[in-house]
Amino acid sequence: REEFPAEAVAALDAWGMGRHYVPAAYGGALRSYEALAGLARAIARHDLTVAVAHAKTFLGVAPLWVGGTEAQRARHGRDVAAGAVVSLALTEEAHGGDLFSTETRAEATSTGYRLTGEKWLINNATRGDALSVLARTDPRGGPRGFSLFFVVKGELSPPCAPLPKIATHGVRGADISGVRFEGCEAPAEARV
Repeated sequence: REEFPAEAVAALDAWGMGRHYVPAAYGGALRSYEALAGLARAIARHDLTVAVAHAKTFLGVAPLWVGGTEAQRARHGRDVAAGAVVSLALTEEAHGGDLFSTETRAEATSTGYRLTGEKWLINNATRGDALSVLARTDPRGGPRGFSLFFVVKGELSPPCAPLPKIATHGVRGADISGVRFEGCEAPAEARV
């Protein structure tokens, strides 16, 4: 039916699956990646769309566990453990996985960054509460010309706009869509 599996995702939320995406040091239950993989595998055996839709939050928040500040980890760890949905916004329609061709820009302002561009084929882009966004910070690009930004959608001004769901095969019910940033202001602490 190509419907989002809301009931199954809500059951995982009620059980506390989001806590397993957050290290114990930041209020979660993640102590072993093997245990997390086992949980994801058990969910996927029942419904792959549910597993893909729910576990995307881990991929979205993982950049904070690798390179975020203590303040970012503490704040967003609490949010994810409480059920916040996070997306990983890396790819763009014109470039696919060629990340060095990323056109989405983050321009420094006096209070933070202004995001402009589109991210496409992003799981939970519409449903998500927050996004880890890869953006060009140096017009020349290069290995140090990009940064990740962890943005809470409700804190962007103006808000980012959703792009339509993409028709997919296999995980037809997943929210595979995108977002458009049109000069969206993000705070300085959004940069990972």
